[in-house]
Amino acid sequence: MANLAHTPVGECSKALSNIATAREQRNRSDEIADWVMTNICWTIAVPDCADFHDRWPLLGRSELVAVEEELQRRASAVNAPDADLDAIAAKLAGRPSFWTAAADWVSLNPLGSITDAEFVRLFGQLSRAELLLAAIEHKRRALVGCNGTGATASPAISVLRLVAD
Repeated sequence: MANLAHTPVGECSKALSNIATAREQRNRSDEIADWVMTNICWTIAVPDCADFHDRWPLLGRSELVAVEEELQRRASAVNAPDADLDAIAAKLAGRPSFWTAAADWVSLNPLGSITDAEFVRLFGQLSRAELLLAAIEHKRRALVGCNGTGATASPAISVLRLVAD
């Protein structure tokens, strides 16, 4: 750790400015990630979405990388061993009829395929937030034994885990 008592004032100001800049960039990345989570279908890459570029014009490559990292962090949080699923879900917005239908399908079809027409229909319309909500709902059901089959691994369930990969 730097000894600030012997650090010139100019260097302290520069360090504080760098901290403030980093905080502003992180806040901007969080704001953009919030928008992406609720407005872009999970099957569409962020850079491929025209609405994204309309909303966030002139976003630099490093900023886009920071947004992607924040999206990855949020998705990974669902599968953390000590994940507070209620707290994570409370920060997400989505259409309950959509994400509960997706969670229902996975629960009822634990060995289902991601190529199944119903899977494609249900999951293809979810936002990233709704996909996480479906994953959280499925995980809650599995934790309380509501799955009924005891099966925990399938191609369809892997898609729910995909949000963390």
